[in-house]
Amino acid sequence: MRDAILTQLENEHRLLGTVMIANRLGDRFSFDHSDRQLFETLATQASFSLQNDRYRQVLAQRTRERAEFEHKAHHDSLTLLPNRALLVERVRDALARREGADTDVAVMYVDLDDFKTVNDSLGHAAGDALLVQVADRMQISIRPDDIVARLGGDEFAVLMADVANEAEATTVAKRILDSLNAPFEIQGHEIWAHATIGIARARPGEMEVADLLKRADLAMYTAKGEGKSRYAVFGDRMRVSFLEPRTGRRTARG
Repeated sequence: MRDAILTQLENEHRLLGTVMIANRLGDRFSFDHSDRQLFETLATQASFSLQNDRYRQVLAQRTRERAEFEHKAHHDSLTLLPNRALLVERVRDALARREGADTDVAVMYVDLDDFKTVNDSLGHAAGDALLVQVADRMQISIRPDDIVARLGGDEFAVLMADVANEAEATTVAKRILDSLNAPFEIQGHEIWAHATIGIARARPGEMEVADLLKRADLAMYTAKGEGKSRYAVFGDRMRVSFLEPRTGRRTARG
């Protein structure tokens, strides 16, 4: 190079880099004052561009981190299904639709039968593997717009935000029960798992979230009292129990 002009790319706080323009040895002309002014203008614009790009990268990173945090806050870490908090939010949204809608909102509570036996006999790792496989089978048993959530432990729930009648909900419940009729392959063992399901329905605008979930929970306990691997729909025969204070509720499920 015969000669060159060099400047720094910087912002208010730090050096971003340097840029240089040079003449080759064979060039006939050198840089003059107007060249230096144009070069400084170019360098200033380059500094702004670099800094703006840095801001965009930082903003994009923070957006990704916030999205990951929100996802973790609303999803189960084991099965990656929505958790209880997100289920409640989705049920609230479904019930908040305009009153007079032609379809109901249905919620299912799904409790695995004898899950404790798997944990006690094969260990918690096997129990976790079973929960993941159960979640997978449930997801392929529901309708495209339904939502499967894990409430915790061996409890799951299904939200059906748009059901025309009871038969639609019970059809999905039967598919879930049927999907569990095939054995699970866990750590080289063949494991059988079944579930009990409680179903409750409500028209949008006619019930609070907590009441609908309580009805599904009561229906599930009613089904468990009648035997395992079955479902029950909340109905008139359960209303008295629902209205009366419930005492002595079991804390362990089998």
